[in-house]
Amino acid sequence: MKAQPIRDPGTVSGGSLNSYEAQEDQAPAWYKTWWFWTTVGVVVTGATVGTVLALQPGESSGPVDYGIRFK
Repeated sequence: MKAQPIRDPGTVSGGSLNSYEAQEDQAPAWYKTWWFWTTVGVVVTGATVGTVLALQPGESSGPVDYGIRFK
């Protein structure tokens, strides 16, 4: 098997290096970004935990009294 020569990216069929650079400059769609899916995961997790805790059977222990004491 004979090794193929490495092509210069500026002479690849399809144009010059400028068309290659133009493709890199485009930002990915918002739904393909890591921060979007991280936010979706946090929201879904929070909603799931809140729903599970809200639907727990049992008696209510009444209002909770929080107090701050200074000595």
